[in-house]
Amino acid sequence: MKREAQAVELFLKKHTCSQSVFIPFCEPGVLDEKVAMKISTIFGSGTCGTGTGPCGTASGALLTISMKHGMNNSEDLEAKAHTYALGKSFLTQFKDRMGACSCEEVLGVTIGSPEYEQKFQ
Repeated sequence: MKREAQAVELFLKKHTCSQSVFIPFCEPGVLDEKVAMKISTIFGSGTCGTGTGPCGTASGALLTISMKHGMNNSEDLEAKAHTYALGKSFLTQFKDRMGACSCEEVLGVTIGSPEYEQKFQ
């Protein structure tokens, strides 16, 4: 199954947006699904369910970028710079495509509102 299809399937099974994006990109032997689910839980619904933080989808993608390109030790400053550059580029493209980076701005609805509950729960 393609990663994109797996992400949609996870989201439809009530995983958070951050989990749905991050889990499919975890490579076997690097990070298992249960650990990936735990790590990415906090980023759902605009970070901690607030709606005002970064979109969970964007956060899941940033976790994926960091997992693939991030530092292996504190002195790997080249990897750090490269990872930051990739992350900034991703956020620029995400904002251009989605119109914003915050969860509520992307969704156009306040997290926890009756409208949100009807639309997304």
